[in-house]
Amino acid sequence: MVLTDKWFTTLASDDNGAVIIVNGRLDLEKFRSTGKLKHRIEIRLPYEADEKGMPTRQAEKIIAKVESLLRPKMERDKLAILTGNHLGGGTKYWVFYARTDQVFFERLNEALESLPLLPLEFDNELDPTWSEYCDMLLMDPEDEEDEEEDSLP
Repeated sequence: MVLTDKWFTTLASDDNGAVIIVNGRLDLEKFRSTGKLKHRIEIRLPYEADEKGMPTRQAEKIIAKVESLLRPKMERDKLAILTGNHLGGGTKYWVFYARTDQVFFERLNEALESLPLLPLEFDNELDPTWSEYCDMLLMDPEDEEDEEEDSLP
């Protein structure tokens, strides 16, 4: 199976009304349907934000460094796949689906060991059908355009 790098981007808002930039990865149905990637692991990194909830320049650098270290380490042998990431409201989110949470967290520590200790927060749940991912796909603005085209006379 080939892991593509095709994404959609849309805007949403959090419970406080802050703008959230949502990036969702497309073309993952073959990975989802294997049933091997059952663990949905969400990593949250609170950051220093400006008045609009977006990261300061220093926070942007930290976020970029984390992402550049984390994604290649996790996706190297498809232990885990980054399916979405969100930014805004003072928090960066990365969502992975992984084969095993134990090895995922071991690799996470290896990947980020060169960085200072970060205030990372985690959610780890079994989601074998990728229901959270499927919900995120409903936010794809291209998908809405396709549905509109399908309903035209």
